Amino acid sequence: MVKHINLQFHSTSKESKEFISKICQKLDVNIAILRFVPEFSVQEITVDHDILKELKSLDGLKYRSIVFNLKSFVVDVESQKEFYELNPQALTFEIGEESKDVIRESWLHTSIYMDDIDSQKCWQKIARELKKISTCGAWAMNPKTNGRHFYKNHRYTEGIKAAQKKGLKILPSAGIIEHDFLSPPPTKD
Repeated sequence: MVKHINLQFHSTSKESKEFISKICQKLDVNIAILRFVPEFSVQEITVDHDILKELKSLDGLKYRSIVFNLKSFVVDVESQKEFYELNPQALTFEIGEESKDVIRESWLHTSIYMDDIDSQKCWQKIARELKKISTCGAWAMNPKTNGRHFYKNHRYTEGIKAAQKKGLKILPSAGIIEHDFLSPPPTKD
């Protein structure tokens, strides 16, 4: 049985891009960028490209999806759904939106259609690498009610802590809940 990857975390755009570049240098993978504006499109990136330069072209976009595959991509598609149906073994790294005031959650995940053990093994290595550069534990706060809850498995990088110290709001991929990575975890009574 294939185990799917679903890892949500906070990292800065710079950290995400550096991590993606490292993946591209270490592994023999095919890479594509999914674009959603003005319409859905797939841009394949060859490994001899400067991946950091390609990723810089995504700055300012709300949705930034980098997709990895061990096999060649099927790119003649009309929609994101069709892309994943025809590229079921892909691993996607969605870089969270970042502005001067806000950093949103990122997401590393496989397709629900994935059924290939070799792909799974490779993608699990990437997930383990991501876990090595991140830490667990964050407070989630509702700014309207001041309610707080500690999530022991929520991952974040050191860059996120530094950004929060500078006053940036750290938010989920959608919604108003603010994350706090600076306050200590709750004490056990």
